[in-house]
Amino acid sequence: MAAQELGELLKGMLCKINLIPYNKVAEFEHERPSVKDMHAFRDRLAEYGVLAMIRTPRGPDVAAACGQLRHSAKKS
Repeated sequence: MAAQELGELLKGMLCKINLIPYNKVAEFEHERPSVKDMHAFRDRLAEYGVLAMIRTPRGPDVAAACGQLRHSAKKS
């Protein structure tokens, strides 16, 4: 559903979407999507002519990935 809504919103626009997999944070229940789900999301966007790239996450092994630093900074 979200991919369809985003595709409809961006259809015809010259843009590129970077899809960055969610990095698990112990305090939140959210889970990282499967590789299959990430590819399906990207492919759905492509149906609308929207270029999307799945980025390789960096830093989750040291809790320094996207979203993790923000959360740890709030605790300080």
